[in-house]
Amino acid sequence: MSGRVALVVLTHNRKREALRTLERLASAHIKEPVSIGSVRMSAFSGFDLTMENVAIGTTQDLKIAPMRVAPELGSLFGDVKLIRVIEAENATAAQEVLQRLPAWLEASRADSAVRIGRIVMKNVKLQLRD
Repeated sequence: MSGRVALVVLTHNRKREALRTLERLASAHIKEPVSIGSVRMSAFSGFDLTMENVAIGTTQDLKIAPMRVAPELGSLFGDVKLIRVIEAENATAAQEVLQRLPAWLEASRADSAVRIGRIVMKNVKLQLRD
């Protein structure tokens, strides 16, 4: 295997590993499965992560694309992760999410490993059953 191919494979594996770590952290935080399709990191206006195709719940009852997460950079290496803001756009939620939302918020408050300053949601669609 050439050096370039090995570097591409290593980089891809590290990105996948980071993505799975983010999914595990988010899932543990709200006590529901979280899947993330992709993530980009940016440092232009402070450090932030932009995630695409985020789904929450066993049946993916809440879908978000994109979602921007702005953590305090230094906290990423500590025991407590500090997130200044989470901005979610174009979210689609099934009716069942309304019943589970209080449990997600309670689990979030009880998790001392992650602290979130603010959550902003834009363009949210609620799918009601007939």
